[in-house]
Amino acid sequence: MDSFSSFLALVLPHLSLDALVALCMTSKGIQTLVLRSLRDSSCSSSSGGFLFDITSDDCCASGIVSKLLRQSPYKRLVVSPNVTDFGLFHLGVSLALKTFPPFPKTIAEAIELDLSQCSKVTDNGIECLLNAHGSTMAVKPLRVTSLNLSGVWRITEKSIQVIGRLPSLQRLNLSRCYKVCDTETQLGALTALVELDLSGCSNIAMPQTLATVMRNNPDLESLVVDRLATSAMNDAAWALSSLKMNRLRKLSIQGAFGLSDSGLQVIGRIAPNLISLSLCECRNLTSLRSLGDDLLGNLERLEVNGCRNSLLQDGVAGKLKRLKHLEYRHAELDDSLLASLLDSLSSSSSSALRMETIALSGNKKVSEVSSLRSLSNLKEIYLGGCEAVSPSAASELVAFLPNLRAIQLPPSTDDLVLSSIVSTQVVHLDVGKSKTITDQALVSLVSRQTGLESLRLDESAISDLFLSWLSTSSSTSALVKLSGYGCMNTSRQAFARLARSAPFTLKTIMDREGRIVRCTCCGWASNADDEAKWRRSCTSGTSGHRAVVKLRGGSNGHSSREAESSEWYRFASVEAPVIVLSCAVIAADWIMARGMW
Repeated sequence: MDSFSSFLALVLPHLSLDALVALCMTSKGIQTLVLRSLRDSSCSSSSGGFLFDITSDDCCASGIVSKLLRQSPYKRLVVSPNVTDFGLFHLGVSLALKTFPPFPKTIAEAIELDLSQCSKVTDNGIECLLNAHGSTMAVKPLRVTSLNLSGVWRITEKSIQVIGRLPSLQRLNLSRCYKVCDTETQLGALTALVELDLSGCSNIAMPQTLATVMRNNPDLESLVVDRLATSAMNDAAWALSSLKMNRLRKLSIQGAFGLSDSGLQVIGRIAPNLISLSLCECRNLTSLRSLGDDLLGNLERLEVNGCRNSLLQDGVAGKLKRLKHLEYRHAELDDSLLASLLDSLSSSSSSALRMETIALSGNKKVSEVSSLRSLSNLKEIYLGGCEAVSPSAASELVAFLPNLRAIQLPPSTDDLVLSSIVSTQVVHLDVGKSKTITDQALVSLVSRQTGLESLRLDESAISDLFLSWLSTSSSTSALVKLSGYGCMNTSRQAFARLARSAPFTLKTIMDREGRIVRCTCCGWASNADDEAKWRRSCTSGTSGHRAVVKLRGGSNGHSSREAESSEWYRFASVEAPVIVLSCAVIAADWIMARGMW
């Protein structure tokens, strides 16, 4: 694959089933093929046995999916947010028929189901899909090893009862399924879980639920239980878990307001081998010392955003000998506390050299950041909202960090700071709320960063001149996301021109009013005048267009953030080459001329 790295976007006007099968079977090196917006033929397949994407109810019911499932094996099935219970019913039938003779060789040993963001799906759809696997007409039911139901908010504990009958399930994601109530009995039936995510299931209130899950799944490696009901995440809940979880490596318990230092001591006893711990907004904690020296010495990632500024004091930071990633946002740190923290981290030379990420966003009292220069191998630094940091302090800091790949600069950033960035490996750049930067300085910086993928300019001083340069520049071929929300010196027309002229790799463009002006699904450029035409042209439905959702406000004065919920970002972790076929833009002979068919 060429400059698109792992993604190559190809757009075809029409494609027959025979041509599709031929492409799946003969394309060399293509492990994943995704089709979108092809109406009845809207489906996808994988010649490398990796991924299969289902995009509409019509696709599921047309029989094309059933036929394609018999052509090549697959391991992962991704369902588009447009699919409803009707589509899952037909998909379940197709999966059951796949195991029926004379097609036994196409059965995958295991299958991963991804239904994340399918907000139209209810308990009925989940039951139709999963019960088909155990259908009596199937010779060999499919083994579901991974199930992602993140954001499927209509489901209740009835779906959990069905999920409890999947004995091979290893990974389960129920994040933001807030209608799910206490599920001690149903989740307790699962005994092979390796990863479990219950974040945002705020109706889970029984402390016994957590204890039962941990007792029945001793091989659990990742547990995310963010923002459950206070009664389910207090000291008493952890006290019920007497069994040691020696395999548990990742634990996230954000927003556990009932958790105190004594409960943290219990966690240190039952999960002694943690390497990643998130305690964001656990405001009753006063110190991490109760975790124990051994556990603190093993931690590689620690997130304590919104916690008390005393959490890493009294020598605790000096015990974090293997720490690589530290997030300490909105903790009311000041210069003395930050200096003390960094001195403790730097007391061990190996600890300072290991540090790759430090996030201090929202600490408005921090002004002196020169001590961060001791962390010479930093790859990511986040200083957004650090209003007291001066331009000279910021410029001196970035000039001493040559390996930075992700940079969030403070609001005081000016042209001097941009010109001081010595790293040429920047992938993510955030200059939001910088009111004194100029178009020329930003052009000079971006032109040097040939690998830049994400550029956030929210509420900055950039104008149409920068957007005009961006639309014609060849040095930004890697750029995938651009956000210009609140950039009042720009115009709606400039964003519209950029959306039409930018390369296809630029999947998401957000304009000054927070509207998506480029569709991640089909690449169609939109503005206020032709939005209706855009919606009519893309047959995959409007839910697939909302690649980035602006969320304002939040606790602790958090600034706006991006919630990536589109299908495109679910393919971001795929390392293999991917072909995306979508709406009519490029003719089929474009592929044939390059010997890909």
